[in-house]
Amino acid sequence: MYLAQAGIHDAIYWFRTHTKTGNGYFSLGEVKVGLQESFVLGGTDADLFMVNTSVSRINPLFTSDFVDISFQNATDSRRLTIDRIVVTWSRPGTARRLRRIYINGVIRWSGNLRSPASCNIQPDFRVNSVPSTYTLMLRFDNDMRNTAYVDTEFIMGDGSTRHVVVYPASNNFAFTVKSTGKISGSPIYRTVQAAYNLMPLVPGAAKIQDHREINAEIIP
Repeated sequence: MYLAQAGIHDAIYWFRTHTKTGNGYFSLGEVKVGLQESFVLGGTDADLFMVNTSVSRINPLFTSDFVDISFQNATDSRRLTIDRIVVTWSRPGTARRLRRIYINGVIRWSGNLRSPASCNIQPDFRVNSVPSTYTLMLRFDNDMRNTAYVDTEFIMGDGSTRHVVVYPASNNFAFTVKSTGKISGSPIYRTVQAAYNLMPLVPGAAKIQDHREINAEIIP
């Protein structure tokens, strides 16, 4: 277990270290900590997909738009792929329709759907392994003031999913890392996963959440 725990702390250490000079990130794969001891870091695309909802809002000039949502990759080891985004919302009064999804100011989906809107991103959007920040904007057909909530489910290229409440704003910007600890030659392994939330609105408030053992082996 101590090797798996060491992997979790290693990932968070390097992520926090890199945030001092830019976007945080850590590397996946096997790390040797002794002649026969090692841990392996991994995760699904959804685990490593970070969405910052801390300042999301309705654009006061164009009240059909939800803006100031951003996302990034938590690792420099591989690219992530967004295949589809399902958007669900609740607002009193006349039903609204989702019209466009923009990533970095470019239309990645257009249509005319009521909630829940299943939006196939064409082509699939690649989130670079080089630490980069991307912006996400949702455009509806009319005024979205008085909206109770907007939920998103990102369906990734590997089939994994991440659920994120993008409105109202919340102090969330998190990734999940999985770590398997193992001694060479032994069939026994232990795996731990943990979510790490940067909580960007409160400096120094970042914390580990949902720390638990899982029955899976991360293979290098």
